[in-house]
Amino acid sequence: MRIRDAAVKAVLLIVCLFLTSIPSFAETIILKSGKKIEGKIVERTDKYIKVDSGIGVDVIYFLDEIGKIEGEVAAAPQSPAENKAEKTSVAQYDSEAFLRIKEGKLEEGLSLLKQATILEPKNGLPHMNYGSMLLVRGQMLLKEGKTEEAKSILKEAEKELLSAIQQSGTATVDAITKGQSAFLLGDIYCFIYKDGIKAKEFYKKSLEYFPKHDMAKYALAREEKLQPFFDKRKWIIGDQQENKTTLVREYVLEGETVTNWSELVTVQIHKDMQKAI
Repeated sequence: MRIRDAAVKAVLLIVCLFLTSIPSFAETIILKSGKKIEGKIVERTDKYIKVDSGIGVDVIYFLDEIGKIEGEVAAAPQSPAENKAEKTSVAQYDSEAFLRIKEGKLEEGLSLLKQATILEPKNGLPHMNYGSMLLVRGQMLLKEGKTEEAKSILKEAEKELLSAIQQSGTATVDAITKGQSAFLLGDIYCFIYKDGIKAKEFYKKSLEYFPKHDMAKYALAREEKLQPFFDKRKWIIGDQQENKTTLVREYVLEGETVTNWSELVTVQIHKDMQKAI
């Protein structure tokens, strides 16, 4: 009998907890796409609303994507303590975003990372996280042959990574954020825009911000070995192939490509020749 009573009490406790977790006032947000979201609007600005939909993380919806809101109730003013707790939610957004990305839900993850940048626009870390995943998305689109869409995403990635550098301070974590952001910008210019000179500048910046960045050290050494200085004309990377033992890069003059060129220079680096022999 005692075991049964204990079980009933446990069930009642769970039910009570569930009921108390439901928002006191619920609104229905109807997006222009037709999707409906049930929840409680906890914040409204001239650009977006923030909704508590009971999933543990408030979700932001931009006004230009909302068709209408049914049953809206104005949110009560937040206390200083609540505002302080609000600031810590960026970590929740990032954590949930990377969980979604790990599950293969890249678009959902990107949406959460973007919301983190809105919550703390002057924090460099959310900008770096969002920019790095936009870079991944842009590379995927390029592989799918969606060049124009990829260009737009990559431009946004570049903008976010630059913001990460601009909004970071001088603490150790900020130095790491700036170093990684500059490194990723170097990769964008090296592998996407095919501009080795600009890439080298960002790799140098990365090491200025965070001297222990080993990947930036390797990338800078690679660029210094590969960057040709034959004349005063601007040479750009037309193509690059790399494996464990060899790196091959082809340079063409600015405005030309590897399929349409007047002059072409091929540079090869063979790694660990002694080991290979």
